Amino acid sequence: MNCRAIIIFIAGVVVALPAKTRESSGDSNIVTAMQQELDRSTQSLQIAKMHRPYFIGYRLTVRDAFFCGASFGSITNANANRLCEIEIDLRVGSPQSDNSNFFNGNRIVNGTFKGGQGLLNGDSFILRRALWLATDAAYKQALKDYAQKESVAKNRSRLEELDDFAPAPACTVMADGALPTIDNLQTESLARQTSARFKRYAKLSSSSVYFSIQDLKTYYVNSEGGRFVRCEPGACFGVSAKTQLDDGVPLEDTRQVFGSTLATLGSPQQLIALADSVGALLTALCSAPLAQRYIGPALFTGQAARELFSRTMVPQFCVPRHPLCANADANATFDIKPFLDRLGGRVLPEYMDVSDDPTALFYQNTSLAGSFAVDDEGVPARRKMLVAKGILTGLLTTRAPVSGIAASSGNKRGALPLPGNIIVTAEHGLGNADLIKKLLELVRKRNLQYGIIVRRIGDPNSAQFTVNRGSMSARGLDGSMVIKNCTEVYKIYPGGRQELIRNAELTGISLEAFKYLSAASREVSVGSFSLYAGDVFPYSGNESHPVSLVVPSLLFEDVVIKKISDEVPKAPFWPHPVYTKTVLP
Repeated sequence: MNCRAIIIFIAGVVVALPAKTRESSGDSNIVTAMQQELDRSTQSLQIAKMHRPYFIGYRLTVRDAFFCGASFGSITNANANRLCEIEIDLRVGSPQSDNSNFFNGNRIVNGTFKGGQGLLNGDSFILRRALWLATDAAYKQALKDYAQKESVAKNRSRLEELDDFAPAPACTVMADGALPTIDNLQTESLARQTSARFKRYAKLSSSSVYFSIQDLKTYYVNSEGGRFVRCEPGACFGVSAKTQLDDGVPLEDTRQVFGSTLATLGSPQQLIALADSVGALLTALCSAPLAQRYIGPALFTGQAARELFSRTMVPQFCVPRHPLCANADANATFDIKPFLDRLGGRVLPEYMDVSDDPTALFYQNTSLAGSFAVDDEGVPARRKMLVAKGILTGLLTTRAPVSGIAASSGNKRGALPLPGNIIVTAEHGLGNADLIKKLLELVRKRNLQYGIIVRRIGDPNSAQFTVNRGSMSARGLDGSMVIKNCTEVYKIYPGGRQELIRNAELTGISLEAFKYLSAASREVSVGSFSLYAGDVFPYSGNESHPVSLVVPSLLFEDVVIKKISDEVPKAPFWPHPVYTKTVLP
């Protein structure tokens, strides 16, 4: 998230970012200890006549976190913890061919090794000892991986030979050592207040809220001279509720707010209002008619437009390296990203632009959660145009080259290249009233009784009912995205009357459909979500990172809506204990 203040040094040149920075004495001692152990490993680490490391990077992550969950005004879970983790990026061989970018059948080998978990007490001796042991284990694993990869490569012919590791200028980024204090008692109090609001909504079977607050500090040094200290205070408020109708059809909604601290999530009144909005929507849905089959135009506004864009387009901008596979049959597991072959081609209408700007802290006075000044490989973040006037002009990469792109874009977050803040704009976009008028014109031309407006789509990663879960890779028979758990969907009739419907399942929206958008709005909505690595690339784990999206409303000419098609669980036979006078045994 937002680093408070940063200075970047690249090749001897100082680039000043928003504010003056300083390195605390504690941070300096940690970086010095890491550098000393790095120098020792670089100079003398070698087993007999085996390969010496040509690159070593040390990353130390210290996380102070507090999680608090509550339901109906009572705390259900509260815990605070501190985690210290060491990650070693150690490479043997050469930049042309090393121990990375290899799939051995169980995991993607990317040159990194995690170890050395424990509490950090500032003792340089303990830190250096942990680094020593982790480096020793990483080196042995790297030699083993490299030998296996070389054996496979000797019996495999590849049409395009790519280097395994791209050069990058050494840079130094030092953030202010101060991080905000986590107030556990205030967090618990807010959790009680917000969760208690659901006592007002008798039709809901369960509900909960949570606060997740963390202070994350990362220290990094590498053998090329790069180093950084990155501060990432982060906070998230989540609220969810669910119920089932008499026929067993499930209804649920989950909402999240991201910020840098508890205070930035919103006032208590705003958080309570968010909980109320969830309760009110689900209560209204209990009386709404079930969605029926529909083929025609649909307008996605606000959160629905952001969620749609995040599921379909955002993962395509992220281009990890396709690994060499020990078993050639496994190549099908790692589909080539379609946008890699579309560089220079049209992927959106000519009036639309897309950029990724991790260096932006705000968009029109709204805080952005995906900001960072330097990525996990020590490459400075920068603004990048991804789509200009509808033409795909750039992609997000790491220091592992991909076909046609040799250099890192400065987007490595965890194991993958991931965006920070995606900003989508539409030149000469329509006002909201004109966009609805355009929708109704399409309805009239198709001789339809009504059109569709989608305002909210549930997060598949948060869905509690199986029928509402879905993967970003889920596709219909025509290759289009299957979108379940469309929480807030309206029929709109000629004249403007709107009718809420429930349990709509959407398909018909493919990557190609974005090229032929009927219209987009002038106004944009801003929000954040957690992007999971496993939703971007197989075998990448469950690690997630906050990403902010700025997206206009989107009007598609052809969307397919159908009734919920999966089997549904039966509703509970016994009534809810909060809303009945029955005394349970």
